[in-house]
Amino acid sequence: KETYGTKRDGLKTIEGTVPDLMKLPPGCSFYDRCSERMDLCTESYPEIIWINSQHRVSCYKWTNS
Repeated sequence: KETYGTKRDGLKTIEGTVPDLMKLPPGCSFYDRCSERMDLCTESYPEIIWINSQHRVSCYKWTNS
């Protein structure tokens, strides 16, 4: 299990093309590049959840377990 707030080698890359920031699609802007996507992700943007004072997540698949 990954511990949040610890130093790592770097961020993991996400395959695909970054969407045009001037024409973002409805829902999650990572939808086209996400291997965990669901239909719900195209309908609305998930709530932003603060994991700690420096980290946050915005994904319907995320759980704090």
